[in-house]
Amino acid sequence: MSPSARLLRPAVAAAALALLAGGLLAFNWFPRSGDGRPYLWTKGWTTLSINTYSFPSGSVGNQIVRAAAAPWNTNPQSSFRFIIQERYTTTIGHLDGSNDFYLIPLMPYYGLGTLGLTYSIDDTGTWIVYPSSGTELREADVAMDWSYNGYYWYYYDFQSTATHELGHALGLAHVADPTAVMSAYASPLPSTARVLSQDDKDGEAYLYPGTGGGGGGLPPPGPSPKPKRSGSMSGLTVSATDVLVGDPISFDATISNPNDDVLLLSGIETRPATTGPWQETILPPGGSQALHLERTVVDLPGLYDRFLRLGGQDAVMVYEIQQVGEGAPVRVRRPVVPLPVQDNLAAALGPGGTEEVDLLLVKGAKVTLEINIPGDWAGQGRITLTSPTGRPVKFVPGKAMKVKESGFHRLVVENGSGAKGNYRLFTAAEGKHPAAKAKAALPGTGPAEVPFLASARTGGTVSVKGSKKLGLAVTALRSPSGEFLPVTAGPSVAVEEFGEDGTWTAVVEGVEGAAGKFKLQATTAWTEGEPVTR
Repeated sequence: MSPSARLLRPAVAAAALALLAGGLLAFNWFPRSGDGRPYLWTKGWTTLSINTYSFPSGSVGNQIVRAAAAPWNTNPQSSFRFIIQERYTTTIGHLDGSNDFYLIPLMPYYGLGTLGLTYSIDDTGTWIVYPSSGTELREADVAMDWSYNGYYWYYYDFQSTATHELGHALGLAHVADPTAVMSAYASPLPSTARVLSQDDKDGEAYLYPGTGGGGGGLPPPGPSPKPKRSGSMSGLTVSATDVLVGDPISFDATISNPNDDVLLLSGIETRPATTGPWQETILPPGGSQALHLERTVVDLPGLYDRFLRLGGQDAVMVYEIQQVGEGAPVRVRRPVVPLPVQDNLAAALGPGGTEEVDLLLVKGAKVTLEINIPGDWAGQGRITLTSPTGRPVKFVPGKAMKVKESGFHRLVVENGSGAKGNYRLFTAAEGKHPAAKAKAALPGTGPAEVPFLASARTGGTVSVKGSKKLGLAVTALRSPSGEFLPVTAGPSVAVEEFGEDGTWTAVVEGVEGAAGKFKLQATTAWTEGEPVTR
């Protein structure tokens, strides 16, 4: 873990910082082990993903984080900037390719007074405060203490600390100046540390000069203060127009440089969004080259015009080649989402995208389905439901319906707009879960296996009844995926929660050589659901 933390300001002078200074300057950075030069984002910008799931309901924390990044994005001495997005997810991981900003309880683990921590990792996967052969920043995750939602919220300025931690994320270390944003300690409110000091500005400009940024990489979208040198691209094609997230896809095109100087192509952008290797290329004056790019689809489900953009930048110039290809758009899909009733799905769709969800609904159950679309495609989305036999099922979102057919129903969420956006699908059950009943017989030569339908978010008892001479006992329960649920054998076994939708199998045994008919019944009640993210 990187010790780039912000603490409450103590009443006495702080001890010396356990961070190495970058040089004989007022600002500090994190030095590389090999040559002492600063760790930085070599492309001169990076993304920042605000995890809105970690903020309390109704919070404006996402707006505060954007405001906290603004001083670094608008420093006239530097070309660095954070490109900010928001995502709703329960999953946060280091080395997952996302620079996440989120709330967690820090003080119980790192000590009273820890307001924020930045976890910075280099291109070898090592925390940048440890010896490493790394040369650049790969990921920086910012964690803010959950206490900001309580006591400390009213005494210490959240935005100031967020600005401080984002300074670490771009590569700056602590300084001794108590008035600087990069001071290791926070003062009680009111705080003036939302504004960069001259030392803070100089530090950012040293890492990312206004004339050159970090150099290299695909230039950020939008206007650039530097002149642009453009090439041409023709014949753009893709290998497939209907793909799943995670599928391979290839792009083919011819690029040309009609200029009297070189084109530096350090980065790549595609639509749909993809990942894959790219070797920095210098296209000579008058040069032409055929491209074949093997990539992996990572975009949201949706319809995308095929697009390829190559580019780079250095201290004086931005370079770019791009083309929107002709032909049918590329449809990106996701595998069907199995969603137990009682669970809620938080996901996102691209323009024209669809999501397919499988719901196990049991005849006689009362179930409510509702979709919340707060984003840009609100009013242009819809959900449809189809029964296991292919019949359209009529229902009113937000109102309970009585299920008429048991089995997996297919629910489809559609984004009818041209914008990407988030949505949440809520499922809820009320009343009792209908009992599962079956008739079977012991063959006299061994156990009987009895199938019955169970919902994942239910628990209760599975019982067998028959002649006392049979000596019936449920000895095992096998899930639809073939896993066995531990049970204490007997005529009635308790199940805390089935945890998997579908057809379960009860293994029923009797006394040796016993043969005869019996009945099985699963009497269950609904359990609490879980959040699911895609």
